[in-house]
Amino acid sequence: MTAIHLTVHENAADFLAAAGAFLNLSEAENSMVSISAARMVSGPTGDDADTYLASVEHEGAVVAAALAGLAVAPLARRIAPPGLVDIGPAQGLPRLGVSKVMLHSKVSDPVKLAALRTLAATFRSVAKLG
Repeated sequence: MTAIHLTVHENAADFLAAAGAFLNLSEAENSMVSISAARMVSGPTGDDADTYLASVEHEGAVVAAALAGLAVAPLARRIAPPGLVDIGPAQGLPRLGVSKVMLHSKVSDPVKLAALRTLAATFRSVAKLG
């Protein structure tokens, strides 16, 4: 049985050097971790001092990465990762504006065009629910 290795990184630059490629493999799921760590590298603040940055390696490859600390991010409910707390006006924060999605295409093939129209209709129907 091979062992796993936990590394707690001293700073965001070391964390990204170790785990950046792993995080980019599943960019959508890991964007909050990647963006937060990149911001800590490019514009560190005093609030970053207590942030926990760790990666887990198995057989020489990063298999997990974590960033823990206080963070606030404007996310649509439908894309927020499980476990995030939805905060807003109840905590004294302003309401966020709505976002618009626009689909541009030069597709002329009838089958592909029908698929794009279906996709656009789906976006519109979901927008009406929100």
